[in-house]
Amino acid sequence: MTLRFSTSCSGRRGRRTRSGTSIRLSRGSFPRKWRDRVITRVRLRNWKSHSETDVVFGDGTNVLVGPMGSGKSSVLEAVAYGLFGTLPSIQSRKIKLEDLITGRPEPRDRAEVEVWFLAPDGEEYAVRRVIERGSGTVHSEVRKANGEVIESHSSSRVNEFVERVLGVGYDLFERAVYSEQNRLDYFLTLQKGRRMESIDELLGINRLDKVRKGIGSLINRMRERIAECRESARRYREERDVREMQLIESELARLEDEIRGLRMRVQELQPELELARARIEELGGLEREVQDAERLVRELYGRMESVARQIEALEEGLGPARFVDVKELAERERLAEEEHRIRRGRVEELGSKLTEIVSGLRGLNAERSFILKALADQNSRIERKRKMLEELKSYSPQALREEIEGLRSGLPQLQERVSDMRAVAAEIERSLRELEGSGPVCPVCEGPLSEERKRELAERKTALLVGLRKEVEDGEREIRRMREELQEKERLLETCSSMERETADLPGLEAEVRDLTSRLSKVDAELAELSRRENSVKEELERAREEAGIAERELTISRKALLLRSQHERMKQDHAKLQEEWKSAGERLRELKEKYDERAMADARRRWEELYALQGRLQAELEGKERLAAERSRALEGAREKAREARRQELRADHLERSIGMLQTVQAALLRTQTTLRRMFVDGVNEVMSDLWEAIYPYGDFVGIKLDVAGEGKSGDYVLMLRDRGGSWVPVDGMVSGGERTDACLALRIAFSIVLAPNLKWIVFDEPTHNLDAEGIQELAKVLRERLPEVVRQVLLITHEERLESAVSGYLYRFSRDKDADEPTRVEQVAAPESFG
Repeated sequence: MTLRFSTSCSGRRGRRTRSGTSIRLSRGSFPRKWRDRVITRVRLRNWKSHSETDVVFGDGTNVLVGPMGSGKSSVLEAVAYGLFGTLPSIQSRKIKLEDLITGRPEPRDRAEVEVWFLAPDGEEYAVRRVIERGSGTVHSEVRKANGEVIESHSSSRVNEFVERVLGVGYDLFERAVYSEQNRLDYFLTLQKGRRMESIDELLGINRLDKVRKGIGSLINRMRERIAECRESARRYREERDVREMQLIESELARLEDEIRGLRMRVQELQPELELARARIEELGGLEREVQDAERLVRELYGRMESVARQIEALEEGLGPARFVDVKELAERERLAEEEHRIRRGRVEELGSKLTEIVSGLRGLNAERSFILKALADQNSRIERKRKMLEELKSYSPQALREEIEGLRSGLPQLQERVSDMRAVAAEIERSLRELEGSGPVCPVCEGPLSEERKRELAERKTALLVGLRKEVEDGEREIRRMREELQEKERLLETCSSMERETADLPGLEAEVRDLTSRLSKVDAELAELSRRENSVKEELERAREEAGIAERELTISRKALLLRSQHERMKQDHAKLQEEWKSAGERLRELKEKYDERAMADARRRWEELYALQGRLQAELEGKERLAAERSRALEGAREKAREARRQELRADHLERSIGMLQTVQAALLRTQTTLRRMFVDGVNEVMSDLWEAIYPYGDFVGIKLDVAGEGKSGDYVLMLRDRGGSWVPVDGMVSGGERTDACLALRIAFSIVLAPNLKWIVFDEPTHNLDAEGIQELAKVLRERLPEVVRQVLLITHEERLESAVSGYLYRFSRDKDADEPTRVEQVAAPESFG
């Protein structure tokens, strides 16, 4: 089992760990375009608070910023669901799949998620999944950017394809790449003992432990098998047939001697049987030849009679033509075929001409329809423009312009006068207030002021103020009236101008109508001429077809006569040939009957039967002996096999004992391998965190960070530690502030992503600023903008902290939503990579 950890943020090619095992820093090992996998686009429909959302991501740090509840985290949940068909809240059963479908203000029935990503070979893929309320995931597919569907049969097969291309499964993605909202410290929240177990699962080291336990179980089963083998060997040796093997061997030797004697007697009879069989076969061959000859004579006679009947039928069908020579009939067929070809050529020529005329008629009819439509359209436009001219005569554009000019000049004057009256009214109100608050002294002249004089002045000023206010209201009404009148006049003037522009091309349209009318007359004349020609060609074509039909019937008659006459000649030749063969077969039959002797055949058969019966008796006795010998041989072989099996059982027990020793050696080696692999993982994570710590944590109180193993054996577990300026290592759990804990968890999360998923080249953060102060947020933005893109190609950041907008080096989106009105999420693209070029 081989594990490779990639820790590339320092740019160094590799280093040697304390155990002497090389950890490859693989950032430069392969070209980025063949190694990187990044998210390029996410499209959502009816997904939680998103009605229709489409966002694009690029290299560097991509930031989604907005207030709480605006739908930012929903985008990252959609990425997890799109790629792997699930997400953490579904895995933990906090929500159901249908809870992801938009529920307010109007519940939707289905939601769609589409996630686009780049594969290592540069191919772009899109994963699309659909959820329906009450049914869960009803459709999953993955396709290329050109639309070619790669997989759409089942959600699990789509998951397998995505995991194969990305090189990570859901568990590794959720624990090493995707940080849920405010769960940056997920590693520290695990119970004691669960951290090492969780990391072992991600690294696959837990499988080594399972192998070790499996080897232990195997050793126990092997020891049981050894005892069984020893007992089986003892039972085999104590069986009766194994003890009596010598008796069985003696009896088998006697039977084999008797079998050899019987076989010799059977062999001595064989030559006599062969001679008898040869005589029977010789006489039987003559008998079969006679039978074959008789059958051939009958067959040839029957065929001869059949051919004679066929000749008679052909002569009846030919009639007088049976006396005409075949060559003369062939010449008649040639002449008929030539006449038929000429007639068919004339038909095809006239058909082509008719097709050409019909095509011309279609073209002219189409042109006529076009002209008629154009005439109707133009006449309609002319009629509309003429009505527009009549309407334009009822207006006087010049008078409208003069009225508009008068309104435009009078309106400012009226507005200025109303404004002056407002100022005077305000001054009167101020003096009234001063008068009401004054004592026995006049606030203007500082003379004595009686109460009666004060009331008199107040009444006079109040009456004046009422009058001014009425004039102001009248003036404002007049201003509104003048504005409305001005707008109406301007609208009428614009209408007049539009009508003048519309009717300017009326003479041109009338000229076009005259041209179209002329073209229509020409087309009608051409249509009449072509119709006349069409009728003429149709009549001529009908005559040509009748003549071609007559020629075709003559050709058919000639061909049939020639065919029947040729068959008649061949049949006569075949009949003569069969007659010669029939005569020859009859002569052969007579010769064979003279040679065949039936009495000699009966004697030969009787001698053969006597010899065959004797051979059968000897053969039966031999077979009985052989069966008995076979049984004793099988018994002997069974006894020998049991003896051999007893020996094999003993050897198998010895081999199993040696195998147990080797398996125990493997157990120890697996335990050492587990320890080595954990140390390799810790060294890789510590190297990445060491390179990042100074940038992530800019303060001087903690100058280092590491992941260490506390305890040994089964009680051992991982612990995250910080080194203070005095060189002492302090555990992060319960010993540091919330901000320090967040920074440490951020470094650990980045290191896990780089080491555990080196080929993925992207990482996700959801609200990573928990417990960070202003300076920490500023430094985090710097790390995300400047340092982290050197390590991973793409960062997706969700935050409500607007100060993290400075971390953007990719795309920046602002999310907003009126939750009180249950409005859908609104997404605004604020910046794109070109903005930072």
